[in-house]
Amino acid sequence: MKIIKTTAERIKEGLEIRNMKQSELVAATGIGKSSISTYISGEYEPKQKNIYKIAHALNVSEAWLMGYDVPMHSGTNDDYDLPEDIADLLVRLDTAPDNIRKAAIAAAIAVLNTADSH
Repeated sequence: MKIIKTTAERIKEGLEIRNMKQSELVAATGIGKSSISTYISGEYEPKQKNIYKIAHALNVSEAWLMGYDVPMHSGTNDDYDLPEDIADLLVRLDTAPDNIRKAAIAAAIAVLNTADSH
């Protein structure tokens, strides 16, 4: 999986597609106006927690927002109120190559089975 656009480009694209103004993104995310401005200008990259907030407000996948060559909307967690770390894990699993995804799932199942047996 490769990055084809910058996060700044994707935020701009998301705002345009959703017909949303920067001030509306600020209100929807709770992220400060100056921070959003620096993300849009490309001066700074948002931290993961802000990637999550922006992606949720724009109704796009976090991986897409970060510029990866993936579908804009993955639908992985929009219908669920998941903790941020689990939502991030799902996005990462969803965008991982098949062999990595299968290995990660097998490892997680093995750990959970071990925990269940104690």
